[in-house]
Amino acid sequence: MNRQFCIGDLVDVPPVQTVISLEDGRGHSRAISGSFVFTPEVAGHVMVLADALQRESGQGFFLQGDFGSGKSHFLASLTAWLADLPGIEVLTDRHQGLSRVKKAGRKFLPVDVSLIKYRATTLLEKILVEAVESSLASVGIIRQLTPLSAFLNYFKNLLQDESLASAFARQVNLPAGSIDTFIRQDPRRGYTEGVRFMKRQGIEMPEALVEERHETFDRVLRTVRGAGFDGIVFLIDELSEFFRSKPDSRSLSEDARTLQLLGELAQRAPVWIIAALQESIERTGDIAQATLRKIKDRFPVKFVLSTLHIQ
Repeated sequence: MNRQFCIGDLVDVPPVQTVISLEDGRGHSRAISGSFVFTPEVAGHVMVLADALQRESGQGFFLQGDFGSGKSHFLASLTAWLADLPGIEVLTDRHQGLSRVKKAGRKFLPVDVSLIKYRATTLLEKILVEAVESSLASVGIIRQLTPLSAFLNYFKNLLQDESLASAFARQVNLPAGSIDTFIRQDPRRGYTEGVRFMKRQGIEMPEALVEERHETFDRVLRTVRGAGFDGIVFLIDELSEFFRSKPDSRSLSEDARTLQLLGELAQRAPVWIIAALQESIERTGDIAQATLRKIKDRFPVKFVLSTLHIQ
């Protein structure tokens, strides 16, 4: 009896994920690591990064490439590897630089941020600090790092006084026992109502909760080091799209200065930043020339990807 064969009987084609997001590094670490290809160019980029991770101070890098060139896959694979998630052994085995870093026993906190998820009006500083909180929480370490979180933590401690808790509950028209739930579910309203309450009660806002940008990031780094990590690695996707979406020059300038500050922090502390761009930083918006020069000085290495790197 003759049997007809089809191509599927002879060739096994594994499924190909055509669109990869940064979040896949944590959610699908085995698939992301197993499908990552070290082309000669990519292997060179990773070697430069691996060498940098073995130094005591950090560095800023730009990862530049057109849509579809593999930037998100690059960042997702690094996120999985830095977080030591299942399946990353294949990356360590295939790359000598990554193998050396693993053997050194250094422990990094990967902070992966896909900026496409955020509104253009959201400050980059807020996004990054909250992302550090989330990354710490993913390994069971709960810390309050943003100024908003610091205020709410202070305010909840203030409400340990039963008379104050009762007065605040009356203000927001809630039972005293539900204050924690109220603040957790709506932290912005909790902040607004908390400030109003403190003014009514004649309680001064502590100066320690009002920080400059550099003080916030210094505190973030101290917290991460205190949690047992040797440093922070920020993996930022869609930076150019985020900058281009800014509603005005003032908000763009604020975020550009945050990027500049991160680069400055990396020069003296164990902080590494890999920020993905579709085009050069000069073309992402009307950034002041002085700020632009400082950013470029603090992000001296550019990893370039093209569609030729997809195999």
